[in-house]
Amino acid sequence: MNNFSKQQNYELAAIRRDQINSLNYVISGWQSLSHLYQEIDFKEDKYQKACDQLVLTLSPYFPKLKQINRLEGYDISNLGSKVFVGAMTVYQNGKIDTSQYRQFKINSKVNPDDQFMIKEIVYRRLKHPEWLYPNILMVDGGKPQVSAAHQAIELSNNSKINQIYVIGLAKKFETIVIKTVDDWVEINLPKNSPALQLLQQIRDEAHRFSNRYRKKIISNQF
Repeated sequence: MNNFSKQQNYELAAIRRDQINSLNYVISGWQSLSHLYQEIDFKEDKYQKACDQLVLTLSPYFPKLKQINRLEGYDISNLGSKVFVGAMTVYQNGKIDTSQYRQFKINSKVNPDDQFMIKEIVYRRLKHPEWLYPNILMVDGGKPQVSAAHQAIELSNNSKINQIYVIGLAKKFETIVIKTVDDWVEINLPKNSPALQLLQQIRDEAHRFSNRYRKKIISNQF
């Protein structure tokens, strides 16, 4: 730019000056954006972190659990009505997979009975190996619901599902409930725990999905 000034070509020097300033602005802006991209918490990274933490949390009770490829959540919806339904939601291969969600209409009960209904929908689900079996099967609830899921697995009498690990998520304190060979284990993770947040998301999705299905059935009756 100084050479142009010496040649009295002030106009061209000004153009070169503006070009240099623009280039510096672009470079500095790119550096800022690069830093921003590094700070973004991408969903894939978030879910992977959650799964890693969940494996670490559960592995003392499920020693053969090394990774989570598929996690299913189950919930029942009735709210005192005579329409009883259940829902299954799925986390699979690093994402919430809505294409794998399933709905169950329950006709074998005329009165609310969460434990019986969990047992029924889990048993019916296990008849579908084409859906792929989960590493973790989570039910909305505590000891009664976890026991019901275990009963469904035992009733299925299928050696291929022996590596399905059952947990519950009890709403009051968001407690993870596990049935071991000898006793019950309850785990309370911090509210900001990625593992807990993943379980909550899957549980809440199951709750939303089952409620929507129940309302749809009721509306179709009128």
